[in-house]
Amino acid sequence: MPIKALLQRQLELVYQGSINPYEGRWHSVAPLADLLRKAVAAVENEDTRVVAAELTIHGVPLTEVDYRLSETANPHRLYFVGFKNEMVGRWNMLNYERIILYLVGLVALLVAAGALVMWMTG
Repeated sequence: MPIKALLQRQLELVYQGSINPYEGRWHSVAPLADLLRKAVAAVENEDTRVVAAELTIHGVPLTEVDYRLSETANPHRLYFVGFKNEMVGRWNMLNYERIILYLVGLVALLVAAGALVMWMTG
């Protein structure tokens, strides 16, 4: 599932209420400060002034992990999304060298077991 769709699905209400758009604490978050400045500038003139605003904030925790499976491997990115820690990028966690090693070991074990059965019955 794409990360944006997963983020949208797990959004939770963080804050909802009436605010004073001139209060400093709302301007400490840069994107929110920019939105408030634009909203106030769009309305204000000599006769009009914004005195209150309704603010609703939705959010979701997102943890981004950059890693390498070995020093020579390409970098990968893994995301843990939401409070349930759903993973995005699981296929990046596969180490193909290790999978091939296990498959070769399994084939060798099957050949050895087959040879042992042939030796015991023959």
